[in-house]
Amino acid sequence: MDEMHYPNAPIIEAIVDIRARAAKSTDEATFTTFAEALQDSYAQAVPLYAHQLTFDTSHPEQMEATGERAGIRLIRNDGKCQVVANKEGFAFSLLAPYTRWSEFIEAALPVWTNYLTHLKPETFSRVALRYVNLFRFTDSSVSLPRYFTVYPQVEAIDSMFSQHQLRVRMKLDETTAAIVTQAHLPASDEVHILLDLDVFKERDLPADAAGIWECLNPLRDHKNWVFRQCLTFEGEQRIRK
Repeated sequence: MDEMHYPNAPIIEAIVDIRARAAKSTDEATFTTFAEALQDSYAQAVPLYAHQLTFDTSHPEQMEATGERAGIRLIRNDGKCQVVANKEGFAFSLLAPYTRWSEFIEAALPVWTNYLTHLKPETFSRVALRYVNLFRFTDSSVSLPRYFTVYPQVEAIDSMFSQHQLRVRMKLDETTAAIVTQAHLPASDEVHILLDLDVFKERDLPADAAGIWECLNPLRDHKNWVFRQCLTFEGEQRIRK
């Protein structure tokens, strides 16, 4: 599919999210070497911990909190990209302004390659593309059916909505699905509508890392189709200007 590009694209964040089980040998040193390999571009590293609270039911006042290193978050020097690597997977996030798919995927690939080198994932359980879109309307009220095909419908009280959240799961084919979340966010003197698209595969996944990465292009095609289905003609024209 050719590259879809809107001059006024509402994307505020694009995310590659891959769930994987890291090698059993993964430990604190693994995350340190992973971060060091990227430190020229990702100088800011934040350790992530998994916390556990244990207590004896006969003495509930005697609680013990423990934590272990579970991952790391890296922030690119320009602040535009973030990476999360942990024992359960890999996520790469690109913040607005979003330009083109090619920029996004080319920025993510070397980080993914480094993740494979250091965490050596053994199995994969999910691969996803998530795009978070924010539509900003300067009016104090907006007719959702004018711009969107997805919106809550409650007869007689539609005009009373000041906030809402709607979540729909769609089956796209035998192995691919999407979760579409629309929300009306609070904003003074404006209307902000969030459209969050999470398109993913959880079945019949490739066993190798190269095959997992190749899933992203078809997922992008699905994402583009879902996005267009969520907008009316006027809604799509609004972001083409």
